[in-house]
Amino acid sequence: MPSKLCQLASKLHPKHSDHKMTRIQPGPSSYDSTSNPINDFPKAHTHQRSLCTGSESTVDLWTHTSTGHALAVKSIKPHLGYKHSLPNELHILSALPVHANIVRAWAFYKSAGQGGRDAILFEFFEHGDLFSIRALALSNPLNVGIGIFSEKCMWSIFTQLVSGLAFLHEGLGAPAGCDADFWKTVLHRDIKLENIFVKKLGAAPDWSSIEVKFGDFGLAAFWSEGMRERDKEMPRHLGTPDFWPPEMTWEDRRYGPEADVWAVGGVLHELAHGFPPIVDPRVTRREVWSKCVDEKARKKLLPKDWKCMGKDMQEWYWAVRTPRKVWPVNVEEQRQERDARRKRPCPRYGDRFNECLMMALKLEKEERASAGELQSKIEEEYAAYQYEELEAEMADLMEENNEGTNSEDEDSE
Repeated sequence: MPSKLCQLASKLHPKHSDHKMTRIQPGPSSYDSTSNPINDFPKAHTHQRSLCTGSESTVDLWTHTSTGHALAVKSIKPHLGYKHSLPNELHILSALPVHANIVRAWAFYKSAGQGGRDAILFEFFEHGDLFSIRALALSNPLNVGIGIFSEKCMWSIFTQLVSGLAFLHEGLGAPAGCDADFWKTVLHRDIKLENIFVKKLGAAPDWSSIEVKFGDFGLAAFWSEGMRERDKEMPRHLGTPDFWPPEMTWEDRRYGPEADVWAVGGVLHELAHGFPPIVDPRVTRREVWSKCVDEKARKKLLPKDWKCMGKDMQEWYWAVRTPRKVWPVNVEEQRQERDARRKRPCPRYGDRFNECLMMALKLEKEERASAGELQSKIEEEYAAYQYEELEAEMADLMEENNEGTNSEDEDSE
């Protein structure tokens, strides 16, 4: 009779049971159909380690036993019936063609994940996400400075994120046969450092050849201008309000394409300054609490269900209520505004980069660039930046050559 330990292990890693697979995208192209690492999960795979744990899901690293191919497996709580027969993020991703800056989802297995949960097989990202890379930058000053991303690296990340967003919103960059005029807009709705995965750091020491992808489409949704207003709203207490634009409030949580654009700008803002384009929520909290002198004031200033809200929900509320504020990234260190969240000065990036970033972070949504407009502007300004960098490098080489020639002439005399 098997021990309780063996029974538990069998439940956590059910290697000897067959599970029906729903293929989302073809498996990795380097394998044929007989050795495809997305087949026969989990009995053809080996569990390696846990990657992260959330309230609704866990993500673990598994390897295909015969090929060694790594997979990120997301185990989610099973539902009696998914709205579209698949979890929401797979419903979204399965409708999209492949794009270089969008995570690849390989397959879905019912009840094959940890603890009998449903399992989604994704491509694995060895380097984690931008949140992890920022921590790495802070701990490895020899690489890119103390938490400072080079301008080349920032341009690379910005270019890729906007490319992915223009694809999601407008179908730009979709393969031949996809008509952009009939494209169904997809909103990510939870863009933040933790949801931007790093495929490669690249060989360049300043990380300028980094490769990134949007991931975690759990809150993503199809969107159209004519859909019902209530269907445009973010569910309460979901999402990351630190990256919401000014037009989204506690009372009005309608989320449109311009909110995704703001969030991408917010990611670059956080990489530059160390915090998103928002006033410190702790300041808002202190100001509001200073006015809550009695029960009448608290009822007026706080939500009706404040006492029922847990700590996380209260923090979510303060982030929603806090005003948005954008700090430019082309300001000299001595002129930068002080902020308690700032751990180090923001590098002084070029005016071209700052202009593109400010297009994404316009406070008025009517003035904010669309993803397609921003992509065109970034392509233009990034090309000009690269040309200027090349000219500067050529000038430096000519100066070095001239100095060497002058030195040789002096020696011959």
